[in-house]
Amino acid sequence: MRRGTLIVVFSVLACLVIDWVLAQPLDVGESIRLQQEANLFFRQGREVSARSPEEAVEFYNKALLRFERLVRDGQVKNEKIFYNIGNVYFYLGDLGRAILNYRRAMLYNSSDANLLQNLEYARSRRVDKIQER
Repeated sequence: MRRGTLIVVFSVLACLVIDWVLAQPLDVGESIRLQQEANLFFRQGREVSARSPEEAVEFYNKALLRFERLVRDGQVKNEKIFYNIGNVYFYLGDLGRAILNYRRAMLYNSSDANLLQNLEYARSRRVDKIQER
């Protein structure tokens, strides 16, 4: 086998192994760690938002990555996780994704007063208000 072909084969195998490792579900300890980090980054974003909006966006993005990894890799799907993701998107100014995730949270608990309030507030902030049928 030529050296170039061997390098290509090795690269493909390495990519497959990396994909397999990243696709493994999270264990309980990793899920707890990710949730704690996400909550911490969200709080830090809220704390610095008035004096440093750019720094707040960095914290919100870090929180979002962890919350979304919990959903994707940790198979965590409940009211709290989607509510938190909705809040992060709201503070990032992405009202569409905030509303989407508040609606996802409603699938698990449609009577939470804070959730309903956040959903209505996000809807009221839309620029493209469309009448519901």
